[in-house]
Amino acid sequence: MSFIKAGQDRRGGRDSHKWQVTRSIRPIYRTIRMMKNIDVYIKVEVDLDESEHPQRFAEELCRVLKRVYGVRKAEVSNLLEHTAE
Repeated sequence: MSFIKAGQDRRGGRDSHKWQVTRSIRPIYRTIRMMKNIDVYIKVEVDLDESEHPQRFAEELCRVLKRVYGVRKAEVSNLLEHTAE
């Protein structure tokens, strides 16, 4: 009994044609190209009731941006409360 060499099947013949064809087919996946990474600064003015917390509203807005628009990172950098004018 001899060992199987590279390119041979168990009976000593060459690899089957089917195996050679499947090796030559291109991979199904596609290459993902580099995407632009940008920062977008948005100013949002909202009228809230006294019972609503501004920080909680801002966090919910960030969650919606991530979920709906596929935003990678959303954060609250500043909260300013204005008096009614």
